[in-house]
Amino acid sequence: MNNKDKIKLGIIGCGAIAERHLEVLKKKDVQLIVAVDANEATAKQIKEKYRFESYTTDYRQIYNQVNAVINCLPNFLHAPISIDFLKHSINVLCEKPMALNENEAKMMISAAKETGTILSVANVRRFYWSSKEIKKIITEKSLGEVLEIDAEEGFVFSWKSKSGFFFDRKKAGGGVLLDMGSHLLDLILWFLEDYPVTISYKDDNYGGLEADSELEMYFTRELKVYVKISRLRNLRNLNRIKLTKGEIFFRPDECNKILVVNHEGTHTFTEAPVKKAEIKYFEEMMDDFLNSISGTKTLFIDPNDVLPSIRLIDLCYSKQKSFKPSWL
Repeated sequence: MNNKDKIKLGIIGCGAIAERHLEVLKKKDVQLIVAVDANEATAKQIKEKYRFESYTTDYRQIYNQVNAVINCLPNFLHAPISIDFLKHSINVLCEKPMALNENEAKMMISAAKETGTILSVANVRRFYWSSKEIKKIITEKSLGEVLEIDAEEGFVFSWKSKSGFFFDRKKAGGGVLLDMGSHLLDLILWFLEDYPVTISYKDDNYGGLEADSELEMYFTRELKVYVKISRLRNLRNLNRIKLTKGEIFFRPDECNKILVVNHEGTHTFTEAPVKKAEIKYFEEMMDDFLNSISGTKTLFIDPNDVLPSIRLIDLCYSKQKSFKPSWL
């Protein structure tokens, strides 16, 4: 493909997560036009490492240079900066969480609709083979109806953040619930295609950002969901879905493996093993974004489908009750 026809792409925010995307993008037939970061030295470093044509500290300078961007900025800038680009008819892949609240997310969707541009949300765990298999089992009811979900995901925080925004309430918008929950709660609501009628939520926030949280959800039918998420301690990291005819088990770090227990026994199902499996799914997500721009397919994740998880996180924070921290 000659340069005239290639997607012209910019990266907005050059932190740790940006490099995940760029490791994939460097193999794609796109033009890497400009790296943008408030820290000029960081922008220049990424420009040179991934061979962008230029770099800048001001994203507003690139409206006429690109037709697609990846928004890897801190959480509080996901909505406003994405909306700016969408209103300039520039396609956006936005890192998770999509927005800090449902109203922001709806404004992003409206901006994309008004300009006919693509808005993709980086909820990469939906692309996992394991997630798609679980979704298929639940949708086809091959193990009957879902009765209960018990999910625990937690570890001692070790993400190599360049900016440290995770620990700034204004920039992060929330703690572990917004960060890790934007993946896990999105998956659960996607699996169920349902929304809870009542919830009970508590965390260890005593004025700062929560690092431990617990959520119970109750639905109109006989269905209960229990969720624990932590940045402070290693939890079970094994999620269980109980159905009328069996159970499904899956781990957050096993992208291509699930365990199914039914009347016939215990069965392990896996996709053909691949090296760096998580990178594979980042690549699938990137292909989905690029192909949607070129018009060869529609987005796998409609941004409207992400709204329920954003709404649920909003609801949790509004009903927050405190519990004694695990370390006391």
